[in-house]
Formats: sequence, C-alpha cells, structure tokens
Amino acid sequence: MHYSLPDSDRQLWLLKRSPETPEAATVLQHWLSELLGERPDIQRTDAGKPYLATRALQFNFTHSKTWFALAWQLGSTPIGVDIEDLDRRSRFPALAARYFHPAEYAQWLSADEHQRATTWLRTWTRKEAVLKAHGLGLRVQLNTLDTCRDAVQHRLIGAWHLHSFYLPDAVVSVSWPTPASP
Repeated sequence: MHYSLPDSDRQLWLLKRSPETPEAATVLQHWLSELLGERPDIQRTDAGKPYLATRALQFNFTHSKTWFALAWQLGSTPIGVDIEDLDRRSRFPALAARYFHPAEYAQWLSADEHQRATTWLRTWTRKEAVLKAHGLGLRVQLNTLDTCRDAVQHRLIGAWHLHSFYLPDAVVSVSWPTPASP
C-alpha cells in the first residue's frame, strides 16, 4: 500500500504481514532496491539510524507485529516513522505517567475509556517518529517532548512536523523537520 503524505513529497509504503512475508531486513532491502534500482548499501549512525551514504534518499523503517512501514523522500531532509498495532496492550497508566509530557498526559486522561489505548498509541508513535527522524533515539527525556500538535518544538532537537493516521488495526505517525528547524 502506498500513501502520499498531504502537502508534501514524502511517501509511506505499508505492507501487512502474512505467514509468507519475509523478515524485516529483507523487506527493507527489497523496498530500497525497488526505489534505487539496485541493492542498497545500508549504513547506520552511531545511534543506530539507517541511512544510505551514497544516495540522496532519506528513509526510516519500522514494523509492528502485523505491519511494515517505510517512510521516504528524495533529498537530505530526515524523516521518521513509527507504527503500533491497535491491539497492543501495555502498562499504559504507568508508562503514560512516566513518559508523557503533562499536556499529553492530560489529553490521554481526558479520552473516554474506550479511546484511551488508541490515544496512548497515537502519542507513543508520534514521540518515536520525531526521535527517529532526528536520529537521537531515546536520548531525549520523553516527558519533555509534547506531541499534542502537528508542529513540535523542543529545545534540544528543534522544530518538527507530525502526521498521524489510523489503519483499521494500527496507528502510524511520520515526522520531518519544519523549515524553522536547523
């Protein structure tokens, strides 16, 4: 499934897992080979973010129990993506209290009981997408990053744009720097 992010040249490719689906590394190699017309030489930063040293293609890859997702764009602007299955269950209250920004925590608490898990997963994928785009991983205190709006500003990592949407059984978030970001 191919998805063009609104008002941008960013693309998102999604693949639902099946028993015949190859492992994540194979899916990533296949998708990048399709984009480039040759087998890619995937490198990793010290923080573990994958990149292509010889190509002007920015990408980020993620997977859940049931989905693979590749966000990409031509050029040198970083991009991040995260996906979570809506049936994922976790210790939502404890994790929200520890890792959510006060505004995110209030938003999560105000969600009705049936929407709490979905709200939690949306917030989590938004945090992950920003941090993956930046390339720091979890080196920023998560409770200092407020992802309630589609424009995010953080003193350590700059300004980022977010786009989130729902599949029937998952939530996906994609992030990239805003023009104001260095």
